[in-house]
Amino acid sequence: VAQNWLQSERHGRRSLYLISEQGLRHTAHASQRIYVGPPQEWNGEWTLVALPLYAAVANWPLPAYLALLGVVIAVGIVVCGRAAADLGVHDHPGIVWDEIAGLLVALCGAPAGWGWAIAGFGLFRLFDIWKPWPIHWVDRQVGGGLGIVVDDLLAGAYAAMVLQGAAWWLGA
Repeated sequence: VAQNWLQSERHGRRSLYLISEQGLRHTAHASQRIYVGPPQEWNGEWTLVALPLYAAVANWPLPAYLALLGVVIAVGIVVCGRAAADLGVHDHPGIVWDEIAGLLVALCGAPAGWGWAIAGFGLFRLFDIWKPWPIHWVDRQVGGGLGIVVDDLLAGAYAAMVLQGAAWWLGA
């Protein structure tokens, strides 16, 4: 609020925070600087940039991890939608925020260790490329930032189910 990214409105004892026009401009600027790729196609390997973030939060209590994930998703819907609109391409390969959110979903509650993190990355990439139902449908039918992010969240959920099943089966 102090830097004018958010507007606050008081409703009795509660405050409602909305992103301000300046916050939208900063978000658009960030989407152009960070999430717009070079002219050649990027591939999913850029999802690896999420692993250091995951390493930093992997040992957080589950409610804190889920709160961070909620913020990443909410910001991602805005940033990805804005970047796609600026580029004129739905889910441009240079937009990687959605991949980061999807990988964080895949690794939610994963057993500790880099082996599990790498397995989660591989499973996430598998489901993100394969796009089994309903991921393919969502990717084609849901537009804007929501559509860009939700297909990766579903791929992450599929990966998480397989990863959790493997952890249970292996007794990890």
